[in-house]
Amino acid sequence: MDRWLQGLVAVACVVVIAAGAYFGLKEIRVSQAAESRRLAEQARQMERLRVSRLTPQECTRMAKETIPDQVGQPARTKEYLKDLFECDDLGRIDASWRAELDKFGIF
Repeated sequence: MDRWLQGLVAVACVVVIAAGAYFGLKEIRVSQAAESRRLAEQARQMERLRVSRLTPQECTRMAKETIPDQVGQPARTKEYLKDLFECDDLGRIDASWRAELDKFGIF
């Protein structure tokens, strides 16, 4: 009878350990999913903030700093190219500046 009771206790211990591991892994997955959602939301907010800063005045300033002195020269800076394309997509670049950027081959 002692061996039977020892076997039962051993099986119960294995079940408790397995259940603890299952619930622990489940909590880890839930935590990772929540963290992933939080990071994705934070990235969306940062992108919205970046786009909200692209005012028509800011887009014009970036265009002025990017356009080279003469036709055929490379852009003075490539720092603003992504933002200028975003300004163009959002329609925040004045038509005359858009034409200048086209003339110099930036767009």
